[in-house]
Amino acid sequence: MQSLLVVDDQEVFRTPLVEALRSRGYDVREASTAPAALEMAMRRKPALVLLDLAMPNIDGFELLRYFRARAMFRSLPVILLTAHARRDYLAQAASMGVKDYLLKSAFSLQDLFDRIEARIGSPYPPGFAPPRASPGPNNENPEHDRSPGSDSKAAPRFDRAAFLQHIELRALPGTVAEVLALAADPHASLAGIESVLRRDPSLSAQVMILANSPGFLRGSPCQSLEEALRVLGMAQVVRIVSTGAVLKPQDLVTTWGVDLRSLWSHSLAAGLVCQRLHSPREEALGFLLGLLHELPEIMALTFLGDTWEAWKRQGEKYGWTMATTLGKAFQCEFADLVPEVLARIRLPEPIAAPIREHHEFFQGQRPVQPRPAARVVEVAHQMAVVLGRSGSVLAPVSSVRSEVSRYLHDAGNLARDMIGLDSQILMWEQMMGLVASEESSFPVDPLRVSYWRGEEWLIPDPLEALLQKSSNAHRLDALDEMDGNTDLNVILAEPGSEAWSRAGKLFGKILLCHSAAVDARDIPRTLKALRLPITESQLLRILHEV
Repeated sequence: MQSLLVVDDQEVFRTPLVEALRSRGYDVREASTAPAALEMAMRRKPALVLLDLAMPNIDGFELLRYFRARAMFRSLPVILLTAHARRDYLAQAASMGVKDYLLKSAFSLQDLFDRIEARIGSPYPPGFAPPRASPGPNNENPEHDRSPGSDSKAAPRFDRAAFLQHIELRALPGTVAEVLALAADPHASLAGIESVLRRDPSLSAQVMILANSPGFLRGSPCQSLEEALRVLGMAQVVRIVSTGAVLKPQDLVTTWGVDLRSLWSHSLAAGLVCQRLHSPREEALGFLLGLLHELPEIMALTFLGDTWEAWKRQGEKYGWTMATTLGKAFQCEFADLVPEVLARIRLPEPIAAPIREHHEFFQGQRPVQPRPAARVVEVAHQMAVVLGRSGSVLAPVSSVRSEVSRYLHDAGNLARDMIGLDSQILMWEQMMGLVASEESSFPVDPLRVSYWRGEEWLIPDPLEALLQKSSNAHRLDALDEMDGNTDLNVILAEPGSEAWSRAGKLFGKILLCHSAAVDARDIPRTLKALRLPITESQLLRILHEV
């Protein structure tokens, strides 16, 4: 059995970490001081050391220097544990051959396990390694896309059965599913969540570590799981458990992981918005509905792997949404796959039901009207765009009718509260290792765009946010302010309205946006009409044509 040595003077951090490593199958020894660690290492050389830098008296650097000065420890693998990623610390450690470090406030246990196994191998004997996700479709021999105008070599199609088998390998652990089910129950208590977490040492350790991290610590360190849960509260615990259960660190560092990170950032933003749109008693459920509403799309990207880039190009070329593009890849309606994905990943029914309805109506364009919970999910999905996190250039973006406000908790202050949510999203993105992309679709020489919308649309407006991202757009208070001096005038109006009738009499280039079905014969020839939702890719093409 592989032997590890954990050296850290903080018991509240060290103990749950040691328990998690032992539950993983490692033989773990622990030390709270450098002298004690040195004595243990001399008695029995460890296979790897997890070393805290900031310790009293003799710090981690002194112990590392001692190790490197002796032949038997010169090549000993070491992973640093540090509260702050100071450049001088990291440079000093690198000079002694240690380039691997983990921030105490930001790493996941799975990330730690993966790094350890990359250096010393699995703690399990051959044939008994824990199950891992399938390697993806790259080793398959799929039928290629032979639809007209497509590049068959660039966009291979896949069998839905292979995708669903991939999902089964990524099912939520039983304890995670139980925590999510409790979060969906308005009568659940922290005591119930504690009883579930105690059956999973890894999950308990993760909660303890984050509870005592700089981002969450309030006063003295938490000494027990019960105390950590009291400090964090139900909603915070649910966030910690759920955000660490869906994606693995290796998913996010791949060449195609840029879109996966963007989609996960979008889901995180939608989770925090959806929590805001629910009552205090249901805020944990609200967060999960927003966070997991695009779980089927996220799982699809983890399966498609490198081939996603080819499908993304196809989507941009033909103006497809994300759901349409994925449906083409799996040769079916993607909305038809959603129920099977949610069932195989073991998502509790109170969470799965609104997500199914969201996909059926808003993504699959089914005629059955969704219930209030699914409508709130759609609002959160669109408000994430307002927060600058659309998830993908293929994400469907649409304005939201004000009438949906009756389903929202305290919708009156939504525009104001959205400003405060941005800082929360940034904090969680940093904790989850999601680095915001610096790329922008904003043209070098942006078009001047005037935008007008009626009062029947909810504020803030996702379409306006998309226009501002992709052009030099400003909103008008009245239709009369539109003139021919701007490059493009955009009007959001519905058929039969006064604004719809007046649009054909205005000067300049007019883009008339609407969400209701309309006969093309009812649109004046001088106008270009576009039915919402629209993707960022479609909007950029329109702006380019202008």
